[in-house]
Amino acid sequence: MNRARAIRIGNRINIVLHRQLHVGIDVKRLIDDPLYARDVLLVCDAMPGTDLVALARDFRRALTEAPEEFESGWGFDVTRPATDSELPEEQAARRTRSGWFTPSRWLTR
Repeated sequence: MNRARAIRIGNRINIVLHRQLHVGIDVKRLIDDPLYARDVLLVCDAMPGTDLVALARDFRRALTEAPEEFESGWGFDVTRPATDSELPEEQAARRTRSGWFTPSRWLTR
């Protein structure tokens, strides 16, 4: 399952259903509960002439796709500061000399 894509499509289904029927859905339950997903997707299929038919098709496809290689779930990943071995020699020397939080580094990249 491509969970990140399924979440994005589930959120869009929620928005369109809320706009059309004034009833929202639980996106987490849509992904985790197959019977709930079946019911929601049947409602989407029963509304021709809206984006819901295409969204239901895309959601079913996302459930069968392989997950993305570096999927983090929400599009954000943990970052870390560069180590001295990854910096050019001049920047590594400046970093060990003055630390990373100095006014002279604020304008340099």
